[in-house]
Amino acid sequence: MQIKKYYDRKHTPKHFCVGDKVLLRLGRGYDIPVNQYAGRFTVLERVGRLAYRLDLPGTWKRVHPVISV
Repeated sequence: MQIKKYYDRKHTPKHFCVGDKVLLRLGRGYDIPVNQYAGRFTVLERVGRLAYRLDLPGTWKRVHPVISV
């Protein structure tokens, strides 16, 4: 329980509104910090408690538009 209390004290949940611009973190393996995040994508809707649908470009066909936070 001590670990949970410490985590809850330091953690701030992330919530986004429709229309917010967000960065998408790319997969691991990017050593240069500039390449760790992509674009400024618009949040289209909140799908679940921690999932959002993003407006991804058409060239990103291999990336699912619903992203978990």
